[in-house]
Amino acid sequence: MDFEPKDRVLEIGTGLGYQTAILARLAAQVAEDARVATDAPIDLTLGLLTSVLNAITFISVLWSVGGDLEVQAFGVSLALPGYLVITVTGYSVLLAAIMLFVGRRLTPVIEQKNQAEAALRSTACRLRELGEGTAMWNDALPGDRMPSDAVVQTVPGRAN
Repeated sequence: MDFEPKDRVLEIGTGLGYQTAILARLAAQVAEDARVATDAPIDLTLGLLTSVLNAITFISVLWSVGGDLEVQAFGVSLALPGYLVITVTGYSVLLAAIMLFVGRRLTPVIEQKNQAEAALRSTACRLRELGEGTAMWNDALPGDRMPSDAVVQTVPGRAN
């Protein structure tokens, strides 16, 4: 075929549609990962700001409502201003310490749960790819497992 500079050419069946679909899927995953990575810090910052403003309001109301605590013992008079604020602060510190003590073992448990969930998602993705015919098990690395082996190792209690 001879083409001239003014001719228009339409390519059909060059396989670029599949490549475009794969790139679009990857771009969507990257966008989702970026959204997840930025949502948590923003939520944390807004939550911290809201908590600080609520604490300032709460402490100012307690200070004005509580007044002073006057204690007289052995002929000595002692006035303690803002005693409600001091009591609430002590109570909050005590409860925070108890929660840290109780919750200190939760981090390894949550980490183990996340690892099991990641392994399950990975196995499900591999099985889906195999079902779609996109996985190339013949070209897999020597250390890769077959799908049935991955399911048995990922899902505890599954019978062969």
